[in-house]
Amino acid sequence: MIELCHRYIRATRGFTLIELMVSVGIMIVILTITLSGRPEAITRLSLADSISSTELLLRQVQLQGSSVNSINGSFGGAGVFFTRSTSSQVLSFKDRIDDSVPSVLGVGDGLYTASPIDEKYEVITFSRTNKIGKLCVSMSTSTLLCNSENDPAIQSLTISYSRPSTQADIYINNSTSTKYVSACIQFDANKSPTPGYVRSIVVYRSGMITKLMGTCN
Repeated sequence: MIELCHRYIRATRGFTLIELMVSVGIMIVILTITLSGRPEAITRLSLADSISSTELLLRQVQLQGSSVNSINGSFGGAGVFFTRSTSSQVLSFKDRIDDSVPSVLGVGDGLYTASPIDEKYEVITFSRTNKIGKLCVSMSTSTLLCNSENDPAIQSLTISYSRPSTQADIYINNSTSTKYVSACIQFDANKSPTPGYVRSIVVYRSGMITKLMGTCN
């Protein structure tokens, strides 16, 4: 009977000191690996959140701008305004009806204006070190020219929608002199252009909006 008790005790005893030390050591290694990659993972997730928020804003503006109904009869469109001078923000606006633009429904001029009445509707501020790295446009569906590559150099980009069309009007530098076929907005994190730290949104005049896991060009 005593021998059986000894066997039971040996069979049910806990970890030895060596086993505990090995287990703790493995846990420390796993924890170290996990924590060492945490800042990078947070940065990539933050960038993904910034680009998703911007894409959602573009789609909301497309719906609002192409709507037949105008809010209080004052607005005939909506748009999103990007500028390199405030690269950590993106702004949406309600385009007030411009009487100088011939239209049965009443539309805006397609541009963001801050005076005499500020058309600003919503501002998204990117978190951490995320910023707009490139603003690009194209007169075709293939060749994109970004920032100073374009003539004139791109300082700001406007993507607007006027009722009742879902097509995008794409302008640069707050001018409607040229209407572009497509635009690309590149978002950079602190390790751009390393893969995973740069993403882009492409907007086509047709109204299609798509995301890229990489640079604009």
